[in-house]
Amino acid sequence: MTSFSFKTLLKNAEDFTALPAGDYNCFVETAEAVTASTGKPMIKVTYRVEDGPKKGKKVFNNFVISVDNGQALGFFFRNMAAHGLARSWFENDPSMELVAQNLVGKRVRLRLGIRNWQGEDRNEVKAIAPPEGAQAVAGVPGLPGDTVTPTQTTASNAPSPSSTTQQPVGGVNNAPAPELPF
Repeated sequence: MTSFSFKTLLKNAEDFTALPAGDYNCFVETAEAVTASTGKPMIKVTYRVEDGPKKGKKVFNNFVISVDNGQALGFFFRNMAAHGLARSWFENDPSMELVAQNLVGKRVRLRLGIRNWQGEDRNEVKAIAPPEGAQAVAGVPGLPGDTVTPTQTTASNAPSPSSTTQQPVGGVNNAPAPELPF
């Protein structure tokens, strides 16, 4: 039997209190290709807040692929483009594992909301946008108030399957989040 101290475990336990609703600059800490309880392919992502008073806090999100739902697929590819994985990158037909691997280290802006789940407040990712100051991918809107101008992504300037670098991003805006058109 493994030996441990509950006193030590209590000190090491992370606080999973929901972050206030708002916009956060984050990076993908981990991403894993798994199968959802529905049997659909899914990528489980853990983000870390990059800056501001909530720096270091975790945010979780799942990207489920519904192969028979064109609208859901549109959301999936839009969210992937916000992470820097353009449609042209997906034309190389990467595996789910490669998609997950290429998400790690990517920087994005998350719009978080709060929802109640089993009696506790939890964060909900309402929208994902390219990081502040980064070159946006055509067809991927930023968050309201952004000054990023989308540019056309072509095969010559699209991220390669092994590309994981992004530009650093700025601060956090904790103002209430208006609904986005997607």
